[in-house]
Amino acid sequence: MSIPVIQGAIRYAYKLAGTGSSAKSAGEGYAFMMSIVHRVHACTPADATYIYKALDIPSEAPFLTSFTLQNKATFSGVKKAFEDNYKCMGITCADVGGLFDNNDNAYMIGAEPCNDPVVTVDKSSTSTATETETLPTWAVIALAGAGFLMIIFFGLMCAYKSSKDMTIKMYNDLKKEGAVGKV
Repeated sequence: MSIPVIQGAIRYAYKLAGTGSSAKSAGEGYAFMMSIVHRVHACTPADATYIYKALDIPSEAPFLTSFTLQNKATFSGVKKAFEDNYKCMGITCADVGGLFDNNDNAYMIGAEPCNDPVVTVDKSSTSTATETETLPTWAVIALAGAGFLMIIFFGLMCAYKSSKDMTIKMYNDLKKEGAVGKV
């Protein structure tokens, strides 16, 4: 769910980087930023601070008619702050993409998708061993013992229920015969 939130924050950073935008754009950019800045902070606090300060709503907001990015931030700086943390957040440039202008049928200038780093595999290695995770012997024994105890417990519960049902049936049979309740 982080990808659409990042896309929204980047979109409004682009809008606010121009000559000025509406209070609605500033508010939406702030909402998107506040929804994702904690994930960026978990990776790189400095990048999160940059994004936060750029999309923060200024204290004089009620008196403004036009909004821009704050603290001398730039769109490219906000975009780079996000991109530098994609790997840490477990997403790729291809996941986020860029800002596309349908009118021009092209990406907006400066808002093109970034490029994911190319991962090369060293084929010179002759080792084909793979690492597998195995449970320690004590864990297997503990799981088997727990399973056995659960089966015993289930059997005892079934026996108890059966015994209780039998007792109720015998009581009802005696009650029908009139042997119960007479002194």
